[in-house]
Amino acid sequence: MIFFHISSLSSWKNKTDCSFVDNYNKIIPMQNVRDNTGFSLVELMMVIVLINILAAVGITVYVGVQEKARRAGMTEIAVGSKSELQHWLQSSLSSNKNLREIDTNLNGNVEGSDAENGVLYNNIAVRYTAGRNTVYGDKSPWFNIPLWNLNDPPIPGTISLTQPAPSKLKVVATGKNGEIITQYDISVY
Repeated sequence: MIFFHISSLSSWKNKTDCSFVDNYNKIIPMQNVRDNTGFSLVELMMVIVLINILAAVGITVYVGVQEKARRAGMTEIAVGSKSELQHWLQSSLSSNKNLREIDTNLNGNVEGSDAENGVLYNNIAVRYTAGRNTVYGDKSPWFNIPLWNLNDPPIPGTISLTQPAPSKLKVVATGKNGEIITQYDISVY
């Protein structure tokens, strides 16, 4: 604490205007006269450190959520196509080979431009992947490549559709590093 003597203030005309002298002309301690309008360097550095820590935690959480969403999207697309592929497989094995039962051009209608059941026989994987990639424009959530392919083993980050036998389809969805997210077989006997 800093103390001032009243004698040092004698040159002032009005001593009562002085903030260090009370009404009874006693010596009072003077508070720290530092200008408190800004922040110190230490305070600013602490704020920067805290912001960096929060950002580091937030970014890792965000990346994890993004990866989970991509994997969930792959699972949803692969599993969601199961009933459609089941219908394609049943129609391809139908005894009515000249009948058009499937919307093979994926325009929403079964019409004359769609393939007949006999054409689909042992050709489902090729037609379905081509339709999904060209008409729907399905892309891998990790890479800028078509989502559906005919490869076995599958390309990482894609869904592989193969037809090992005329009455069987195999679907395998893989993650960014090639790990299997979901897989299933469709068979008709």
